[in-house]
Amino acid sequence: MNSASIVIGGYLCQTQGVMTGEGGGAVLPYGSVLVVQSVICTSEPTGIACDHGGHGFSISNQHNTVY
Repeated sequence: MNSASIVIGGYLCQTQGVMTGEGGGAVLPYGSVLVVQSVICTSEPTGIACDHGGHGFSISNQHNTVY
């Protein structure tokens, strides 16, 4: 399984489901937005992008970018 992940604001963002242990984990459905403190993350079929005032990252199975 190919997977990319990054931790931001105490949350783990990843492109594939993994075993999360007791309690499980939440999935951000495609087209949904999650705001953690002042970081905005958007989930799309092409990957996950998180932005904080014009700086951030995107992760997918094919590419990982920090800007």
